[in-house]
Amino acid sequence: MIAEDDPVSRLALEEALDSFGFEVITCSDGDEAWRVLSGDDAPELVVLDWMMPGMDGLEICKQVRESTNPASTYIMMLTVKGRREDMIEGLHAGADDYITKPFDIEEFRARVRVGQRLVDLQRQRIEQETAHYVEQLEQMVAELQESRTRVVEAQEDVRKAIAEELHGHIQTQMCVLYFRLVDLQEDLPSTPEQIKAELAEIASELDDLRENEIRKISHRLHPSIIRLGLCAGLRFLRDQYERAIPIDLDISDKVLEMEPPEGSTIPASIRLGLYRVAEEAIGNVIKHSGATKMLIHLWVPEGDDSLRLVVEDNGSGFEVGVNQGTSLGLATIKDYVDAVGGFFELDSAPQKGTRVTAGISLEIQ
Repeated sequence: MIAEDDPVSRLALEEALDSFGFEVITCSDGDEAWRVLSGDDAPELVVLDWMMPGMDGLEICKQVRESTNPASTYIMMLTVKGRREDMIEGLHAGADDYITKPFDIEEFRARVRVGQRLVDLQRQRIEQETAHYVEQLEQMVAELQESRTRVVEAQEDVRKAIAEELHGHIQTQMCVLYFRLVDLQEDLPSTPEQIKAELAEIASELDDLRENEIRKISHRLHPSIIRLGLCAGLRFLRDQYERAIPIDLDISDKVLEMEPPEGSTIPASIRLGLYRVAEEAIGNVIKHSGATKMLIHLWVPEGDDSLRLVVEDNGSGFEVGVNQGTSLGLATIKDYVDAVGGFFELDSAPQKGTRVTAGISLEIQ
Protein backbone atom coordinates (compact mmCIF):
# COMPACT_ATOMS: atom_id res chain seq x y z
CA MET A 1 0.00 0.00 0.00
CA ILE A 2 1.19 3.51 -0.84
CA ALA A 3 -0.11 6.39 1.29
CA GLU A 4 1.07 9.64 -0.32
CA ASP A 5 -0.87 12.88 -0.74
CA ASP A 6 1.34 14.23 -3.56
CA PRO A 7 -0.08 12.79 -6.83
CA VAL A 8 3.25 12.94 -8.70
CA SER A 9 5.16 11.05 -5.99
CA ARG A 10 2.25 8.64 -5.58
CA LEU A 11 2.25 7.80 -9.30
CA ALA A 12 6.04 7.36 -9.38
CA LEU A 13 5.91 4.99 -6.40
CA GLU A 14 2.98 3.07 -7.88
CA GLU A 15 4.75 2.58 -11.23
CA ALA A 16 7.95 1.48 -9.49
CA LEU A 17 6.19 -1.08 -7.29
CA ASP A 18 4.10 -2.28 -10.22
CA SER A 19 7.28 -2.92 -12.18
CA PHE A 20 8.60 -4.94 -9.21
CA GLY A 21 5.58 -7.24 -9.55
CA PHE A 22 3.49 -6.01 -6.61
CA GLU A 23 -0.26 -5.50 -6.48
CA VAL A 24 -0.55 -1.89 -5.32
CA ILE A 25 -3.23 -0.08 -3.31
CA THR A 26 -2.95 3.73 -3.25
CA CYS A 27 -4.28 6.20 -0.69
CA SER A 28 -4.19 10.00 -0.86
CA ASP A 29 -4.54 10.78 2.86
CA GLY A 30 -3.92 9.31 6.27
CA ASP A 31 -7.55 8.57 7.14
CA GLU A 32 -8.00 6.47 4.00
CA ALA A 33 -4.72 4.66 4.70
CA TRP A 34 -5.82 3.81 8.24
CA ARG A 35 -9.16 2.41 6.97
CA VAL A 36 -7.26 0.09 4.62
CA LEU A 37 -4.84 -1.01 7.34
CA SER A 38 -7.72 -1.61 9.76
CA GLY A 39 -9.46 -3.99 7.34
CA ASP A 40 -9.47 -7.78 7.46
CA ASP A 41 -7.23 -8.07 4.38
CA ALA A 42 -4.68 -5.35 5.20
CA PRO A 43 -1.53 -5.19 3.05
CA GLU A 44 1.66 -6.62 4.55
CA LEU A 45 4.05 -4.07 3.01
CA VAL A 46 3.28 -0.36 3.46
CA VAL A 47 4.92 2.88 2.22
CA LEU A 48 3.73 5.81 4.37
CA ASP A 49 4.36 9.48 3.75
CA TRP A 50 5.08 11.24 7.02
CA MET A 51 3.14 14.44 6.26
CA MET A 52 -0.42 13.81 4.98
CA PRO A 53 -3.92 15.27 5.46
CA GLY A 54 -5.86 13.52 8.20
CA MET A 55 -3.74 11.09 10.20
CA ASP A 56 -0.05 11.54 9.48
CA GLY A 57 2.33 8.66 8.88
CA LEU A 58 3.75 8.78 12.41
CA GLU A 59 0.30 8.44 14.00
CA ILE A 60 -0.65 5.58 11.65
CA CYS A 61 2.59 3.80 12.58
CA LYS A 62 1.75 4.00 16.28
CA GLN A 63 -1.82 2.78 15.70
CA VAL A 64 -0.62 -0.22 13.67
CA ARG A 65 1.88 -1.24 16.35
CA GLU A 66 -0.82 -1.01 19.02
CA SER A 67 -3.16 -3.24 17.02
CA THR A 68 -3.86 -6.94 17.75
CA ASN A 69 -1.19 -8.18 15.33
CA PRO A 70 1.49 -5.45 15.34
CA ALA A 71 4.29 -7.53 13.76
CA SER A 72 2.36 -8.51 10.62
CA THR A 73 2.85 -5.21 8.73
CA TYR A 74 6.21 -3.96 7.39
CA ILE A 75 6.22 -0.13 7.32
CA MET A 76 8.53 2.06 5.27
CA MET A 77 8.35 5.72 6.25
CA LEU A 78 8.76 8.18 3.34
CA THR A 79 9.59 11.83 4.13
CA VAL A 80 11.61 14.90 3.27
CA LYS A 81 12.75 14.98 6.90
CA GLY A 82 16.29 13.67 6.81
CA ARG A 83 17.60 14.68 10.21
CA ARG A 84 18.91 11.96 12.50
CA GLU A 85 16.38 12.95 15.19
CA ASP A 86 13.52 12.57 12.68
CA MET A 87 14.71 9.08 11.67
CA ILE A 88 14.92 8.03 15.31
CA GLU A 89 11.43 9.40 15.99
CA GLY A 90 10.03 7.47 13.01
CA LEU A 91 11.69 4.23 14.07
CA HIS A 92 10.50 4.66 17.66
CA ALA A 93 6.96 5.11 16.34
CA GLY A 94 7.19 1.65 14.78
CA ALA A 95 8.58 2.15 11.29
CA ASP A 96 10.75 -0.69 9.97
CA ASP A 97 12.63 1.43 7.43
CA TYR A 98 13.10 5.09 6.59
CA ILE A 99 13.44 6.64 3.08
CA THR A 100 14.04 10.33 2.43
CA LYS A 101 12.79 12.30 -0.58
CA PRO A 102 13.96 12.52 -3.26
CA PHE A 103 14.80 8.82 -3.39
CA ASP A 104 16.82 6.71 -5.80
CA ILE A 105 14.64 4.12 -7.55
CA GLU A 106 17.23 1.34 -7.26
CA GLU A 107 17.74 2.02 -3.57
CA PHE A 108 13.97 2.01 -3.15
CA ARG A 109 13.78 -1.31 -5.04
CA ALA A 110 16.45 -2.84 -2.76
CA ARG A 111 14.71 -1.64 0.40
CA VAL A 112 11.37 -2.99 -0.80
CA ARG A 113 12.95 -6.38 -1.50
CA VAL A 114 14.36 -6.44 2.04
CA GLY A 115 10.90 -5.72 3.38
CA GLN A 116 9.41 -8.43 1.17
CA ARG A 117 11.91 -11.02 2.46
CA LEU A 118 11.17 -10.07 6.06
CA VAL A 119 7.42 -10.29 5.45
CA ASP A 120 7.88 -13.73 3.84
CA LEU A 121 9.99 -14.91 6.79
CA GLN A 122 7.37 -13.61 9.21
CA ARG A 123 4.62 -15.43 7.30
CA GLN A 124 6.65 -18.65 7.30
CA ARG A 125 7.24 -18.35 11.04
CA ILE A 126 3.53 -17.79 11.67
CA GLU A 127 2.65 -20.76 9.46
CA GLN A 128 5.17 -22.95 11.29
CA GLU A 129 3.88 -21.84 14.69
CA THR A 130 0.31 -22.37 13.54
CA ALA A 131 1.18 -25.85 12.28
CA HIS A 132 2.87 -26.58 15.61
CA TYR A 133 -0.15 -25.39 17.60
CA VAL A 134 -2.49 -27.36 15.35
CA GLU A 135 -0.35 -30.46 15.91
CA GLN A 136 -0.41 -29.89 19.66
CA LEU A 137 -4.17 -29.35 19.58
CA GLU A 138 -4.69 -32.53 17.55
CA GLN A 139 -2.53 -34.43 20.02
CA MET A 140 -4.53 -33.03 22.95
CA VAL A 141 -7.79 -34.00 21.24
CA ALA A 142 -6.44 -37.50 20.61
CA GLU A 143 -5.32 -37.82 24.25
CA LEU A 144 -8.71 -36.57 25.42
CA GLN A 145 -10.44 -39.13 23.22
CA GLU A 146 -8.19 -41.89 24.57
CA SER A 147 -8.91 -40.72 28.10
CA ARG A 148 -12.65 -40.77 27.50
CA THR A 149 -12.35 -44.24 25.97
CA ARG A 150 -10.46 -45.48 29.04
CA VAL A 151 -13.04 -43.94 31.35
CA VAL A 152 -15.87 -45.64 29.45
CA GLU A 153 -14.00 -48.96 29.47
CA ALA A 154 -13.31 -48.65 33.18
CA GLN A 155 -16.94 -47.81 33.88
CA GLU A 156 -18.11 -50.77 31.83
CA ASP A 157 -15.66 -53.08 33.61
CA VAL A 158 -17.04 -51.96 36.98
CA ARG A 159 -20.63 -52.35 35.82
CA LYS A 160 -19.89 -55.79 34.41
CA ALA A 161 -18.20 -56.93 37.61
CA ILE A 162 -21.06 -55.61 39.75
CA ALA A 163 -23.64 -57.23 37.47
CA GLU A 164 -21.80 -60.56 37.71
CA GLU A 165 -21.68 -60.32 41.50
CA LEU A 166 -25.36 -59.43 41.74
CA HIS A 167 -26.39 -62.10 39.25
CA GLY A 168 -24.05 -64.74 40.65
CA HIS A 169 -22.98 -64.91 44.26
CA ILE A 170 -25.54 -62.54 45.82
CA GLN A 171 -28.50 -63.86 43.82
CA THR A 172 -27.55 -67.42 44.73
CA GLN A 173 -27.42 -66.57 48.44
CA MET A 174 -30.77 -64.81 48.28
CA CYS A 175 -32.31 -67.76 46.42
CA VAL A 176 -31.08 -70.13 49.13
CA LEU A 177 -32.60 -67.91 51.82
CA TYR A 178 -35.85 -67.69 49.85
CA PHE A 179 -36.21 -71.45 49.60
CA ARG A 180 -35.41 -71.81 53.26
CA LEU A 181 -38.29 -69.44 54.03
CA VAL A 182 -40.56 -71.48 51.73
CA ASP A 183 -39.55 -74.70 53.48
CA LEU A 184 -40.11 -73.05 56.84
CA GLN A 185 -43.60 -72.01 55.76
CA GLU A 186 -44.37 -75.60 54.83
CA ASP A 187 -43.08 -76.80 58.18
CA LEU A 188 -45.24 -74.50 60.27
CA PRO A 189 -46.45 -77.42 62.40
CA SER A 190 -42.87 -77.58 63.72
CA THR A 191 -42.23 -76.34 67.23
CA PRO A 192 -42.11 -72.58 67.75
CA GLU A 193 -38.59 -72.88 69.08
CA GLN A 194 -37.38 -74.44 65.81
CA ILE A 195 -39.12 -71.78 63.71
CA LYS A 196 -37.70 -69.00 65.88
CA ALA A 197 -34.17 -70.38 65.60
CA GLU A 198 -34.49 -70.83 61.84
CA LEU A 199 -35.79 -67.26 61.37
CA ALA A 200 -32.98 -65.89 63.53
CA GLU A 201 -30.41 -67.70 61.40
CA ILE A 202 -31.99 -66.42 58.15
CA ALA A 203 -32.10 -62.86 59.55
CA SER A 204 -28.44 -63.12 60.49
CA GLU A 205 -27.48 -64.32 57.01
CA LEU A 206 -29.53 -61.54 55.38
CA ASP A 207 -27.81 -58.96 57.57
CA ASP A 208 -24.44 -60.44 56.68
CA LEU A 209 -25.37 -60.29 52.99
CA ARG A 210 -26.35 -56.63 53.37
CA GLU A 211 -23.29 -55.66 55.37
CA ASN A 212 -20.55 -57.58 53.61
CA GLU A 213 -21.75 -57.97 50.02
CA ILE A 214 -24.25 -55.27 49.03
CA ARG A 215 -22.45 -52.57 51.03
CA LYS A 216 -19.17 -53.55 49.38
CA ILE A 217 -20.70 -53.16 45.92
CA SER A 218 -22.21 -49.82 46.91
CA HIS A 219 -18.79 -48.63 48.06
CA ARG A 220 -17.28 -49.57 44.72
CA LEU A 221 -19.80 -47.31 42.98
CA HIS A 222 -18.96 -44.39 45.29
CA PRO A 223 -16.69 -44.48 48.37
CA SER A 224 -18.89 -42.82 50.97
CA ILE A 225 -16.04 -43.24 53.46
CA ILE A 226 -14.28 -40.17 52.04
CA ARG A 227 -17.02 -37.99 53.50
CA LEU A 228 -15.18 -38.58 56.76
CA GLY A 229 -11.88 -37.61 55.14
CA LEU A 230 -9.11 -38.80 52.86
CA CYS A 231 -7.21 -40.26 55.81
CA ALA A 232 -10.24 -42.36 56.76
CA GLY A 233 -10.53 -43.51 53.15
CA LEU A 234 -6.89 -44.61 53.00
CA ARG A 235 -7.24 -46.48 56.29
CA PHE A 236 -10.29 -48.22 54.87
CA LEU A 237 -8.30 -49.31 51.80
CA ARG A 238 -5.47 -50.56 53.98
CA ASP A 239 -7.86 -52.61 56.12
CA GLN A 240 -9.72 -53.91 53.06
CA TYR A 241 -6.59 -55.21 51.31
CA GLU A 242 -4.45 -56.20 54.29
CA ARG A 243 -5.24 -59.89 53.77
CA ALA A 244 -3.79 -59.68 50.26
CA ILE A 245 -0.68 -57.59 51.08
CA PRO A 246 0.74 -55.77 54.13
CA ILE A 247 0.34 -52.00 53.69
CA ASP A 248 2.28 -49.44 55.72
CA LEU A 249 0.25 -46.20 55.85
CA ASP A 250 2.21 -43.02 56.62
CA ILE A 251 0.20 -39.78 56.94
CA SER A 252 1.99 -36.57 57.96
CA ASP A 253 0.87 -34.50 60.93
CA LYS A 254 0.09 -31.56 58.66
CA VAL A 255 -2.42 -33.66 56.70
CA LEU A 256 -3.97 -34.97 59.91
CA GLU A 257 -4.45 -31.37 61.06
CA MET A 258 -6.37 -30.70 57.85
CA GLU A 259 -8.91 -33.38 58.78
CA PRO A 260 -10.13 -32.69 62.32
CA PRO A 261 -13.08 -34.67 63.77
CA GLU A 262 -15.53 -31.92 62.83
CA GLY A 263 -14.79 -32.28 59.11
CA SER A 264 -12.08 -32.34 56.47
CA THR A 265 -10.76 -29.07 55.02
CA ILE A 266 -9.41 -30.89 51.95
CA PRO A 267 -11.68 -30.20 48.95
CA ALA A 268 -13.97 -33.13 48.09
CA SER A 269 -12.62 -33.39 44.52
CA ILE A 270 -9.08 -33.87 45.85
CA ARG A 271 -10.20 -36.45 48.40
CA LEU A 272 -11.99 -38.48 45.76
CA GLY A 273 -9.20 -38.11 43.19
CA LEU A 274 -6.40 -39.27 45.52
CA TYR A 275 -8.58 -42.03 46.96
CA ARG A 276 -9.16 -43.41 43.45
CA VAL A 277 -5.42 -43.12 42.71
CA ALA A 278 -4.60 -45.16 45.80
CA GLU A 279 -7.34 -47.69 45.02
CA GLU A 280 -6.14 -48.20 41.43
CA ALA A 281 -2.49 -48.35 42.49
CA ILE A 282 -3.18 -51.00 45.17
CA GLY A 283 -5.19 -53.04 42.67
CA ASN A 284 -2.32 -52.86 40.17
CA VAL A 285 0.19 -54.00 42.78
CA ILE A 286 -1.91 -56.97 43.87
CA LYS A 287 -2.73 -58.07 40.32
CA HIS A 288 0.58 -57.59 38.53
CA SER A 289 3.60 -56.86 40.72
CA GLY A 290 4.10 -59.94 42.91
CA ALA A 291 5.01 -57.54 45.74
CA THR A 292 5.17 -58.65 49.39
CA LYS A 293 4.68 -55.21 50.94
CA MET A 294 3.49 -51.70 50.12
CA LEU A 295 3.88 -48.17 51.44
CA ILE A 296 1.28 -45.40 51.12
CA HIS A 297 2.61 -41.96 52.04
CA LEU A 298 0.43 -38.82 52.21
CA TRP A 299 1.97 -35.43 52.95
CA VAL A 300 2.23 -31.73 52.06
CA PRO A 301 5.73 -30.69 50.91
CA GLU A 302 7.34 -27.79 52.76
CA GLY A 303 6.63 -24.50 51.01
CA ASP A 304 4.26 -26.13 48.53
CA ASP A 305 0.48 -25.87 48.14
CA SER A 306 -0.04 -29.40 46.83
CA LEU A 307 -1.08 -32.60 48.53
CA ARG A 308 1.20 -35.51 47.57
CA LEU A 309 0.35 -39.20 47.56
CA VAL A 310 2.93 -41.93 46.98
CA VAL A 311 2.15 -45.62 46.55
CA GLU A 312 5.31 -47.71 46.54
CA ASP A 313 5.87 -51.49 46.35
CA ASN A 314 8.78 -53.95 46.29
CA GLY A 315 7.41 -55.95 43.36
CA SER A 316 8.84 -57.01 40.02
CA GLY A 317 8.71 -53.52 38.48
CA PHE A 318 9.10 -52.82 34.77
CA GLU A 319 10.90 -50.60 32.29
CA VAL A 320 9.15 -47.22 32.22
CA GLY A 321 8.03 -46.24 28.73
CA VAL A 322 7.81 -49.85 27.53
CA ASN A 323 5.23 -51.80 29.49
CA GLN A 324 2.94 -49.23 31.09
CA GLY A 325 1.36 -48.25 27.78
CA THR A 326 -0.93 -51.26 27.97
CA SER A 327 -1.83 -50.78 31.64
CA LEU A 328 -5.41 -49.61 32.03
CA GLY A 329 -4.79 -49.07 35.76
CA LEU A 330 -1.94 -46.60 35.23
CA ALA A 331 -3.89 -44.81 32.49
CA THR A 332 -6.89 -44.54 34.81
CA ILE A 333 -4.69 -43.10 37.57
CA LYS A 334 -3.42 -40.45 35.16
CA ASP A 335 -7.00 -39.68 34.09
CA TYR A 336 -8.11 -39.15 37.70
CA VAL A 337 -5.15 -36.83 38.37
CA ASP A 338 -5.60 -34.91 35.10
CA ALA A 339 -9.30 -34.45 35.84
CA VAL A 340 -8.46 -32.27 38.87
CA GLY A 341 -5.46 -30.52 37.33
CA GLY A 342 -2.79 -32.47 39.19
CA PHE A 343 0.39 -34.23 38.10
CA PHE A 344 1.38 -37.88 37.92
CA GLU A 345 4.87 -39.43 38.07
CA LEU A 346 5.91 -43.04 37.58
CA ASP A 347 9.23 -44.50 38.72
CA SER A 348 9.94 -48.19 38.14
CA ALA A 349 12.66 -50.60 37.04
CA PRO A 350 12.78 -54.39 36.58
CA GLN A 351 13.11 -56.15 39.94
CA LYS A 352 13.25 -52.81 41.78
CA GLY A 353 9.61 -52.16 42.48
CA THR A 354 7.36 -49.29 41.43
CA ARG A 355 6.67 -45.86 42.85
CA VAL A 356 3.55 -43.92 41.82
CA THR A 357 3.37 -40.24 42.81
CA ALA A 358 0.33 -38.01 42.44
CA GLY A 359 0.14 -34.36 43.41
CA ILE A 360 -2.87 -32.05 43.41
CA SER A 361 -2.96 -28.35 44.31
CA LEU A 362 -4.88 -27.66 47.49
CA GLU A 363 -6.27 -24.51 45.86
CA ILE A 364 -8.49 -26.64 43.56
CA GLN A 365 -12.13 -26.32 44.58
